[in-house]
Amino acid sequence: SKAAALAAKKKKAASSATVDLCDTSDDDEEDSDNEMEIEEITTARRGTTGGAFVGRIPRKELGNRNNSNTSKNSGQQRSGAAAAAAAAARASGGANSSIYPPFAASASAAASRQSASSHGIGGAGGSEDRQLAHAIAASNRDITRDQDDEYYKSLSADQAKADAKRREEQERKEQEELDRILEASKAQAEEDDKQRRQQIKEEARKMLEEEPPTGLGPEYETEVAFRLPAGCGKSRVVRRFSPTASVSQLYYYLRTCDEMDDVKRWVLCTQAGMEEVKEDDERFLETLGLAPRGLIIVKDLDA
Repeated sequence: SKAAALAAKKKKAASSATVDLCDTSDDDEEDSDNEMEIEEITTARRGTTGGAFVGRIPRKELGNRNNSNTSKNSGQQRSGAAAAAAAAARASGGANSSIYPPFAASASAAASRQSASSHGIGGAGGSEDRQLAHAIAASNRDITRDQDDEYYKSLSADQAKADAKRREEQERKEQEELDRILEASKAQAEEDDKQRRQQIKEEARKMLEEEPPTGLGPEYETEVAFRLPAGCGKSRVVRRFSPTASVSQLYYYLRTCDEMDDVKRWVLCTQAGMEEVKEDDERFLETLGLAPRGLIIVKDLDA
């Protein structure tokens, strides 16, 4: 009868421990009381199975153990309780070990899963999702940065092209203005030169003596031929002078000729020996051997 009473007590304690594990809605104080009772039962079972320690654990010592585990989460506590219940069930032996086995195993598995979840075990899927999200975010940042770089490069290139185009336009306008000024200056210089030549012609005509009539004889007239430089339009011109005319009359005559407009600097030379005859030479034409006719050469000093 004592053995039957002891077995009934063991069965009741194991069933109470198993039911207490499934009551997850109890507060922390009730869980603590259940864990202490389970600890007492487990100690008693160890005594009956020949464990090293026989007897009940004092509640003060059990409370100290509970206080040392206050930092652990509720999942870990339930896992420890489930392990204790499973050990108690195995300690009951024989047919008693099969009392409510599915329920006890389910409670133990649930507690184990909760404990593993609290420690991050089995959360590989969530970690992979977070890593994938981080990788996608980093890739998007890289793409955005690359797009920004390309945009700023394109903007800089467009700005450089616009600046170059403005510079070219400015240089073109400046060159056109310079060309216009040079052209105007050149035209003004040509006009001034033309006016100057015209003035020289007018002064030369005033200084040039009248041409003697034909048929007066060698005493009153001499015919002088002038060989002109290349590019004058004519190769020579002829005019009659007085045999007693000075060399300056030859210069006056050439200055009035339109054929000499393009010759800027020139001098007269005799045919014999290419002797230069200056404008201030006071000799007469007959003295130079130009009467009753003669040839004088016009030398272009810039040719």
